[in-house]
Amino acid sequence: MTDNFDFGHLEVGQNTLWVDMPELGPTASICVKPAAESNKPYFNAMLKRSGLRARRLARTDRVTAEDSEQNRAEDRDLFPKHVIMNWRGVLDAKRKEVPYTQDAARELCAKLPGWLFDRIRNAAATPERFLDDEVPDAQDLAGNSKTGSDGTSDTPETAGQ
Repeated sequence: MTDNFDFGHLEVGQNTLWVDMPELGPTASICVKPAAESNKPYFNAMLKRSGLRARRLARTDRVTAEDSEQNRAEDRDLFPKHVIMNWRGVLDAKRKEVPYTQDAARELCAKLPGWLFDRIRNAAATPERFLDDEVPDAQDLAGNSKTGSDGTSDTPETAGQ
């Protein structure tokens, strides 16, 4: 086997990501680990629950809105344990900052409207968001990005303008 490929820089590992949540406070953000295979405790718990759901789906042969809600409910239970690691600037109803604890995270996940909880879920489930900043973007990899002497970057669309 040749040694042509090295994808170590694309490993997500246990990197964390801060997700901005201004609806929870002007400076609120939540620190998450990946909701993916690299987060073994989350992944194993999710697979166990998915197996039960898959057996039920095999009997009915259809996915319903209820299945989607069940998946979200399972993540509301799993995220405080395995994905949400910290937060800052999260305010309570009296506009006082709430310190992070797993119990507070459990309450937050249970009470967040679905669309806000989904923002956290979507961020945690997108591995690319956890990569180091040194990973080149598609323009760099394609050789379409040139850095000028002033530090700006030209793409084919903007070069020479």
